[in-house]
Amino acid sequence: MKEDLQKYLSEFKSISLTEAGVSLIAQRFDSKFIMPVSSLAKFLNLLRSHFSVLKIQQHLVHFYETLYFDTSQYKLYYDHHNEKPNRVKVRVRQYHSSGEVFFEVKHKFKGIKTGKLRLPQQKMMFEIGEQEWLLIRQAEKTIHGLEPKLLTCFNRITLIHQTKEEKITIDTDLRFRLSDQELAFNNCAILEIKTETSRPSEKVHEAIHALMLRQSPFSKYAIGVALLEKSVRANLFKPIILQLKKTEHG
Repeated sequence: MKEDLQKYLSEFKSISLTEAGVSLIAQRFDSKFIMPVSSLAKFLNLLRSHFSVLKIQQHLVHFYETLYFDTSQYKLYYDHHNEKPNRVKVRVRQYHSSGEVFFEVKHKFKGIKTGKLRLPQQKMMFEIGEQEWLLIRQAEKTIHGLEPKLLTCFNRITLIHQTKEEKITIDTDLRFRLSDQELAFNNCAILEIKTETSRPSEKVHEAIHALMLRQSPFSKYAIGVALLEKSVRANLFKPIILQLKKTEHG
């Protein structure tokens, strides 16, 4: 399948990181979907004439490694689980294709629109310093005592619309690690559509309809913690976890 995926991606026009813009759609609307990897070829074929694929150092598929921070009581996890409208995620992410590392604060506005603040780093970090705390305070002033929690790894394809402010990311080979526990999902793809407006472009809407995809409020951090941390409540995430497992096992 990976060889086939490279074949389909090579038929797209490519776009560089500079051309795509480092902070494309800094504040955006997100729509997420869980789909089987076996449907990727059809999805890509439907979008090929309207999107370009991000190419970095000759790579069309990019490996990401992300470490999420939370309090000892999982405050940020519960903010998401309890559907707090204004909430944040705090993480450090390594973009292996470009060699870049960023400390990032993602914040959700009124449960609808997403923004991201970031600081460049020399390498993966496991403690939050003064500059990082200043960034956190811009989004959330009540957090204290953050510590490393969940590590996620995945491969990402990024598609950029050729004429509209629209970006699609497709994440595969998703892995969660928390302490000495690890889970892998090799047959699922997490599709995320990022737009300036609340509705995807017509072509994307048609592709979603053709594959009969159902929108899912999927958060890698929240789902990873719900799967691996037995002490947390996860009632509201059970339908998403069930969908993820059903997709993984066909």
